[in-house]
Amino acid sequence: TDIEIDDHSVTDHVLFSGRLKDDLQRRDFTMNAMAMTKQMSFHDPFSGRESIEKQEIITVGEPDERFGEDALRIIRAIRFMSVLNFSIESTTENSMIQNAHTVAHVSVERIVTELKKTYSGNGLNMAKEKLVQTRLIEYIPFFKYINQENYLNAHADDFMDELIIQCIKDDSLIDRIKDLKLSNAEKNLIKNSRELQESVINGEPPRIIAYQYDEEMIDRLLTLNSDNDLIKDVSALKEA
Repeated sequence: TDIEIDDHSVTDHVLFSGRLKDDLQRRDFTMNAMAMTKQMSFHDPFSGRESIEKQEIITVGEPDERFGEDALRIIRAIRFMSVLNFSIESTTENSMIQNAHTVAHVSVERIVTELKKTYSGNGLNMAKEKLVQTRLIEYIPFFKYINQENYLNAHADDFMDELIIQCIKDDSLIDRIKDLKLSNAEKNLIKNSRELQESVINGEPPRIIAYQYDEEMIDRLLTLNSDNDLIKDVSALKEA
């Protein structure tokens, strides 16, 4: 059980309890607040099974309290929406809107981890729309600088594709990539993809492109271009 909460992301003290319900009450959403004994005895004090049947994301207890304990849970709701194709219960969503600003207190590394998982879901487009509707996007590093129309119209298969697309559409975002605290390899992928796009637009010969950029990056940009119309003439990429 938790004792005292600080800055929306850190539990000051945790005490061990002999009651299962005390532990389940600490969980974020009802679908995650179930337990089973070795004898297959099922415990569901917060109607998590019903939430799953309804395909609904709802907090355990008061949503303001759950999100106040850890604001990352607001992003997790979006992630579950994408991965499970579930909807978000109205009271929970209203609390997400009211507490969206608290996401600014969460470490960017934790946010990026959740966003990467969000981009693996089949309900990604729905989740992206919810990020905008709840104004969560306005409190996430890098993403708060993205043109929201560009964001909603982008077709990305994963998190890195989204970053590449947005940096190509708005080169000023390149300087904001550092805010996400990505690995050097990830930052180089974004930077080099942007430079590859510029090389093609500037008429760089295919043989030079093939020399400067690896085949995987070229193929990746071709795929992104087919869905996002980033380059009008891709013949140099195809010949490289």
